[in-house]
Amino acid sequence: MTLRDRLVFKAAKQLGLKVCVSLAGGYQVDEEGNISKLLELHDTTFKAGWAAYEKSS
Repeated sequence: MTLRDRLVFKAAKQLGLKVCVSLAGGYQVDEEGNISKLLELHDTTFKAGWAAYEKSS
């Protein structure tokens, strides 16, 4: 997922596009009912977006 996120944000920036992210996956709970893995995925997406766009502001 990390590579996909980086590629999408990089391409969008090169094309001068804005990106809207829709978060989903609340059904991804572990055996204890925690969603920490899901939160890691969301965090990875936002970090990839930040890395791609931070220098353009």
